[in-house]
Amino acid sequence: MSEQESKASINRFDPEHHRSNVHDAFCEFVRMFHYEYDAMAKEPPAAEQDKEDWIEGHKTKIFLGRFSSRNFQKDFEDTVPENDRSTLKFKDLVKCMKYRYEPTRNYTLANYKFHRLSQEMNESFDGFVHRLRHEAKACKFVCENANCNVSDIMIRDQIIVGVKSDDIRTNALKNQWDLKALVENGRKIEAASHSAQLIKTETEAAGATDICRVKPKQRYHKHKGSGADARRKGGCKTCSSKICEGGKSCVARNMICHKCGKEGHFRGSSACKKKKRAKANRVESESDVSSSSDDDADPSSDASSDASQKKMQSRKKKGIKRVNQSQPYRKVRKVSKPRYRVKVAMAGKPVKAYADTGADLNVMSAKRAAKLKLRLRSTKTYIKPYGSKPIQCSGRYEGFVTFKSSVVSARFYIVPGKVETLLSGRLCEKLGIITFDGDKETEMSRKVNRVAKVDKLKADVMKAYPSVFTGIGTLKDHEVSFYIDPEVPPVAQAIRPIPFHLQGKFQNLISQLESDGIIEEHTGPAPWVSNPVLTPKSDGSLRMTIDLRQVNQAIKATNIPIPRVEEIKARLAGSKVFSKLDFKSAFHQLLLDEQSRAVTVFHAGHRLMRYRKLTMGAKPASSELTRALIPPFANINPANTRYISDMFQTARQKTEALG
Repeated sequence: MSEQESKASINRFDPEHHRSNVHDAFCEFVRMFHYEYDAMAKEPPAAEQDKEDWIEGHKTKIFLGRFSSRNFQKDFEDTVPENDRSTLKFKDLVKCMKYRYEPTRNYTLANYKFHRLSQEMNESFDGFVHRLRHEAKACKFVCENANCNVSDIMIRDQIIVGVKSDDIRTNALKNQWDLKALVENGRKIEAASHSAQLIKTETEAAGATDICRVKPKQRYHKHKGSGADARRKGGCKTCSSKICEGGKSCVARNMICHKCGKEGHFRGSSACKKKKRAKANRVESESDVSSSSDDDADPSSDASSDASQKKMQSRKKKGIKRVNQSQPYRKVRKVSKPRYRVKVAMAGKPVKAYADTGADLNVMSAKRAAKLKLRLRSTKTYIKPYGSKPIQCSGRYEGFVTFKSSVVSARFYIVPGKVETLLSGRLCEKLGIITFDGDKETEMSRKVNRVAKVDKLKADVMKAYPSVFTGIGTLKDHEVSFYIDPEVPPVAQAIRPIPFHLQGKFQNLISQLESDGIIEEHTGPAPWVSNPVLTPKSDGSLRMTIDLRQVNQAIKATNIPIPRVEEIKARLAGSKVFSKLDFKSAFHQLLLDEQSRAVTVFHAGHRLMRYRKLTMGAKPASSELTRALIPPFANINPANTRYISDMFQTARQKTEALG
C-alpha cells in the first residue's frame, strides 16, 4: 500500500462527534485500529531486541499522528504528563483514555433503554442482535445463582419481543429456543423468507403479461313485459336512468334541478314541473290556433270574432307570434338588446360593432369586409386572442370611421372566420363612444395617495437612519458551525463552464459579494469544491447559489424545530395591528466559523472562492436561521404589544420632527 492510499483510507477519531457516548465510540475505534494497523504496519527493525515494546511505541505514534484529531490530541495532552508521552505504550494509552472517557453509569436508565429496543424497518436480524448485545453491556443484569447467565436470557427475550418477523417469534415461543438456537434459526428463517418473497415477486411479474378473459361480455336485451320491467323501460322519473329503481337509492333525490331550481330530480326528467308546464303551454297554443281557424271560417259570428280578438291580445302580451296558418303558435324567447353594441359608418355604409375597451386592435371578419367592398392590403400580422392560439390576418383596411358627428381615421385587421366587428378602446375614446373621467377622486386614487404617504414616511426613516439600510450587516456574537461526518470522503467537482453571455455579470456579482464580505478567496488545499448555480432574475440581474448536493451528504443536520404557522396564529390571537418584515439576504447575515468555510469552496473563474457567511442550499441553513432569529425577537409577543406601540409612536414622532 502506498503512502497516499493509506492516508485516503484513514478515519480520524474526534471525541466532539461522539458526545453522547464517547467511551463506547473510543473502544469501537480502538478495535478497528488494530485491524488497520496490522494491514499497514511494517516489521520492526532487526536491531531491536524487544520487538513488543517497539510495536507498542510505534502503535502510539501512528494512532496519535494519523488516526487522531486535534481534539483527541488535546485530551491526550491533558491526561498524560509530558515526561511520560515519549515512552508511553499503546495499551497504557488506551487505558488512560478509557479512564478519562468512562461515564457515570445509570443502570436504571440503561435497562429502560434496553427494554424499549426493537428491530428497525430496514435492519437485518443479525444487526438487531448485535445492537442488543452492545446495549446489554451498559446494563447491570445480576442473578444470585452463579450458573445462571441472565444476560443471555434478557437478550433472548428482547429479541422475541422486538423482532419484526412473526415466524421467528412464533417458532421461538413454540420450541423454547435459547439465545444460541434463536440466533442460528432466526438467520435461516430470515433468509428463507427473503428468498420466498423474491420468487413470489418474479412469478407475479411474469404472470402480469398474460391476458386472461374471465367472463364474456353480455349484451343488453330489452325486456318486454309489465310491472317492474315496464316501468324500467321508461326509466326513473327523477333521474331518467333505465337502471335506477327510484326511491332512496336514486342519485337525484338530493340534487337541485338546473331548469326549475327545485330539489329531487335532474333537468329534463319527467318529474320536472317546468317541462310539464312547457308542454301544457304548447297544447294550449295549438288549441288556440284551431279555435282561431274555426272563427275565421265563420265571419258572421260576432261573438267568435270578439273572442278571437281577446285571444290575439293575450297572445301579444305573452309574446306569441303567428308564423304560418299551417303551423301552431310558438312561444318566442325574448332576446335582450346586446350590450356595448354601437352603429358606426364605414365606406358610406352602416356597420354594427362592439365597443371593446380591452382590445388593442380593431378587428373585422373577411365576410363583413367583402360585403362592404373594402380595399384591403396585405399584412403578416398575427392576432393573439385571450386564451386562444394566434390567428394570422388575411389583410388590413385603413379608412375613416364615423360615429354621430365624429370622424376618425382607423386601421382594421381582417380575420378569416366568424368574428364580430370590434372597436378598440382607443378608437372608442376618440369617437366619443366612451369617456374617461379622471377628475373625480376614486377609491383607487385614494389608495394611491395612501401608498404615496407611506412611501414618503419610509423614505424619511431611511434618510434618518442610513447605516441601517445600506449594505448587508452581520449578526453580532453569533457563528454557525457545520458538523462534518468524517466517514464521508470529500468530493472535488470538475469545473463547469459559465455561459458566455453570463460571464460578465458573474464576475461583477463575484466582485460585489467579495466587497460586501460575503465570500472570500480560498488558499491552500481544497478537498471540497463545488460549482456555482446561476439563476436569472426578472430585473436582469443574477442570483448565485452553489451546488451542495455532495457536501450535504457529509454535513449533519442540526434538526432545530421551525415554528409552525398554527402556533404563530395561536400566539397572535386577539391582536389587531400587524407589521410585515422582509429579510433581504437573511442567510448572508450569519457568519460561518473558520472550519465550516472549507466545505463551501466553489469555482469562480480562474480562482477558488468560499463563503464567509451562511449560504442557502446547505442542509442546516433553515434551522440555523431559525435559531439565530429567536433571541432578537424573543420580546415580541402579544404580551408586549404596549411596548411595541410605544416604540412605534416614538419613531413616528422623530420622523415627523425631521420632516
